[in-house]
Amino acid sequence: MRWALLLVLACVLCGIPYGELVGEKTVIADAKTNQEVQDLGRFAVDERNRKLKESGAMRPVVAFVTVLEAQKQVVSGTKYYLKISTNQNEARESVIYDSVVVVKGSSKELQIFTVSQ
Repeated sequence: MRWALLLVLACVLCGIPYGELVGEKTVIADAKTNQEVQDLGRFAVDERNRKLKESGAMRPVVAFVTVLEAQKQVVSGTKYYLKISTNQNEARESVIYDSVVVVKGSSKELQIFTVSQ
């Protein structure tokens, strides 16, 4: 019983919502309407396009449409797993990507951006 109380106290002091443990992935149920999640999806697409442009890669630029699904995981910061709908600019062809964005304080880092299987 003491350990459970200590765990809840530690979560409160560390700013972790009750019921959400460090390392545990949780579904973000309102991903399609959650402005923070949509902004992270837009960031991921913009960052992917920026990195491709800087590297000189000949892949097509994609345009953000919406985040379809999202999960988050509390690590040293918060890791977001996003399923993002995009359009290729030239063909207006819809392409779904899986993306991972890590947020630590005010900084964001795109870790993964791959075509969804």
